[in-house]
Amino acid sequence: MTKRFTVRSVILICLLLCILAVFAVRLMRLQIVHGEEYLEKASSTVTVTGAITAARGEMVDRYGRVIVGNRVGYTVSLNRLYLPDDNLNDTLVRLTEILSAADEEWSDSMPLSKQEPWSFTGDDAAVSKLKNTLELSSVATAENAWSQMVRRYKLEDYDTATQRILCGIRYEMELREYSNVTPFTLASDVSMKTVATIRERSQELVGVEILEESIRHYADGSLMPHVLGSVGPIYKEEYAEMKQRGYSMNAIIGKSGLEKAFEDVLRGTDGTRHTLRSSGGAILSTTVVKEPVPGDTLVLTVDSYLQQQLNASLEKLVATITGYSAGGSKSQTELGPAEGAAAVVIDCKTGGILACSTYPSYDLNLYSSNYYNYLNDELNPLFNRALHGTYRPGSAFKTCTGLTGLLNGEIVENSTVYCGGTYMYYAPTYTPGCLMHGHGYGNINIVRALMASCNSFFYDVARRVGIDSIVDTASTLGLGVPTGVEISESTGSLSSPAYRRAQIDAGLPVEDWQEGDILQAGIGQLDTFVTPIQLATWAAALANDGVRYRTHFVGATTTYDYSRITEIEPEILGQVSDPGGAFDAVEKGMVAASLQGSSSLYLANYPYTIATKTGTPQVTVNKTNGTIIAYGPTEDPEIAVAIVVENCANGYWLTQTVVDIFDAYYFSKSSSLNVIPENTLLG
Repeated sequence: MTKRFTVRSVILICLLLCILAVFAVRLMRLQIVHGEEYLEKASSTVTVTGAITAARGEMVDRYGRVIVGNRVGYTVSLNRLYLPDDNLNDTLVRLTEILSAADEEWSDSMPLSKQEPWSFTGDDAAVSKLKNTLELSSVATAENAWSQMVRRYKLEDYDTATQRILCGIRYEMELREYSNVTPFTLASDVSMKTVATIRERSQELVGVEILEESIRHYADGSLMPHVLGSVGPIYKEEYAEMKQRGYSMNAIIGKSGLEKAFEDVLRGTDGTRHTLRSSGGAILSTTVVKEPVPGDTLVLTVDSYLQQQLNASLEKLVATITGYSAGGSKSQTELGPAEGAAAVVIDCKTGGILACSTYPSYDLNLYSSNYYNYLNDELNPLFNRALHGTYRPGSAFKTCTGLTGLLNGEIVENSTVYCGGTYMYYAPTYTPGCLMHGHGYGNINIVRALMASCNSFFYDVARRVGIDSIVDTASTLGLGVPTGVEISESTGSLSSPAYRRAQIDAGLPVEDWQEGDILQAGIGQLDTFVTPIQLATWAAALANDGVRYRTHFVGATTTYDYSRITEIEPEILGQVSDPGGAFDAVEKGMVAASLQGSSSLYLANYPYTIATKTGTPQVTVNKTNGTIIAYGPTEDPEIAVAIVVENCANGYWLTQTVVDIFDAYYFSKSSSLNVIPENTLLG
């Protein structure tokens, strides 16, 4: 047994000696035979670990049609590791000459005019950021900023035009914290001709790289830009927060709209690559260590075809009103010119937004290049009127006042109020009038009052039910409160003594609440300001007999390969009980308005029964807006609509767009209007 153990020991020792001999030979080859060769390679190359940016998730409409997608593009990037600071300005001059010759754009968001005399061109926030970055006082002038930049970036030897180009780029580089670890993207989505030119001149453009990346692509950049939002680079004031969330400094993130609200869903997971470079910066080899994973897809509730039709109809409506304003008659000259408009279409059964338009608008494909033109346009196309515009609803609010009276039992469907042209309850101190559209003197019930928009009826109902009850009904069903939409929106306000007191406490020059103020509050005037999306939410709640769903743009999310789908279920945010047929009575009045009242010109012979209520809220003594809410078909409501047009003499003009919306919703692109037979599946 001892002998066997000795033999095994000898064998193990021999194996160990063999292994050591192999290592010794290998070590000799590495250190002695090829030592100089490997030393030279080690000292002349470097392996750089970099991220492979994951493609952002797409946005598709309710039918899977791509609204926001991606495509492959090329960017021009500066790498400070290989670009000496002494050569930076001259390299930028060469690059901008190449880009300019190819009519390419480069990064420059500096809020300063392009030529003398120097002036600030951006909004207050952008100008303040410029002054802070340059360490200037808040009262510094544009000339002060210019002089500081020329010194800061050592541009004294260049002509003024070149100085302006370099100032814009160098300032942008500061905002993006260009450094040894953070490359700077000078230009995105450049042409193959530009790529070839830069590569041909690589010897004189050391440190300049052409990178392949995923570029945001919009099939129709004008579809709903305010809602979709934009993407852009991380700036240094954002980086502390974004770094904690795993972003690199040169990442692209959502800046507004759904792009920002769903950043965590859309961003994806970056991959990793190892790049072997020579001492001169040349790429010797690239190895993908980890593949990137694209972001998830947002499935919107929007119907892109309906959205296109709504955009076109809203533009046509504004043009029509503006065209009539140039007419010769008094009634025509009182109309317009329209200054802006917004419209929202909601799925009554889910709260999903089918279309959301603002006019004037802009094109996401031209957003970067035309930003300052958009910013300086007096009609403000960058302003999201549908979600942030607040307007008096005018007579459209009478549906709320009447509904409150019915719900509270203060009136029933056949209750009447006498209209004599002037409401005398507060006489002689306050005697507001009634325009008496479509009704004469005498007793009037809620159905006829909604049809004819009788002020006196709703003055009286408002006085009797009180402001608190009106506010409660309005806020429960979506007015003056957040709708729940995923992106930012204005809350608006509802007339009340508490709101008026808050205005006074804030130092605003308004009077305290007066007893007679309830009358104007009851017809949608005074301090009541709501958004178009709130009006559409309200209309949908009327259609649903008092059930308000959360208004939303996103119906589901799905992985890029559709292996996992997460649907977003409808959510009830408000509900009122109606044991006495209050909603039926209001609907009868709105249908009467469509068949006999202010909307009858366009809806009296429409193949579906649509409930509407128009409004003509006063803005100033010489200016009124137009509003309308609608839903239908009343037998089984499917969609609700709200439209607001600024500087429009009467809300009935908006009914033509309501017709366009229902046409687009129910029918194909055929121009013929044929009723779809019962029990036919809508395509």
